[in-house]
Amino acid sequence: MLFFSAGLRTPLLALMALRRPRTLALVLVPYAPALALNALLGPLLSVDARIGLRALAVMPGLLFAPLLARSIGGRADRAGALVAGTMVVAFALNAVGGAGAFGQLQNGFLAFVIGAAVVATVPMLPGAARMLGEIAGYVAFGSLAVVNVVSSAQDFDSLAFAAGAVLFVAIAGTAAVAARLMGVEPASALAGSGSRDFAVATGLAVGAGGPGAAVAPQGFGILLLVVAVVLARNRGKAR
Repeated sequence: MLFFSAGLRTPLLALMALRRPRTLALVLVPYAPALALNALLGPLLSVDARIGLRALAVMPGLLFAPLLARSIGGRADRAGALVAGTMVVAFALNAVGGAGAFGQLQNGFLAFVIGAAVVATVPMLPGAARMLGEIAGYVAFGSLAVVNVVSSAQDFDSLAFAAGAVLFVAIAGTAAVAARLMGVEPASALAGSGSRDFAVATGLAVGAGGPGAAVAPQGFGILLLVVAVVLARNRGKAR
């Protein structure tokens, strides 16, 4: 439901923005440190924690990235385009993942495409229908957040938590630096391609492993939320 809801919030213009080399670069570049750290830190973790870290490394950006971008001073349309791009990359990485692939991620990608197709086919989709889809997305996100808290409490691993936090620093930092170099506002890049959907990562990882697979996504998610709150407050003070 999260993917379908995100698709409903992704207009055709956002998808067309992926034709721009600058946008594509902002999508692709943050995956380099993500995959490198997964290869470097993964062997140091338990089997379940390794699954959680791998899920984060191949995840698309936060599916609520446009909302996050608006709250921290970025552009919702650009963040939406970046998330759409990360969706394609995540699908491709997962498809070549072999035995380590997350089957449900492919289904999520299909749901995203269906949602985007609905918006493209019916551009004047009633507001009530959009609102219903958005609420369903919030409920799904909240449910996965609860799964994360409960699962990580059962089998908490400080090393896995730290690995998730380090992954966030690497991905978000790379996205912000790349955005600066390319003349794009870092807030949009941070929200769209510098984030990873830790809620979806939790669901996929716990399904493929066990409770311990939720710890790395928790470390990533908590640091992401802390940074988002700080940036939102700083933006409010600057007004």
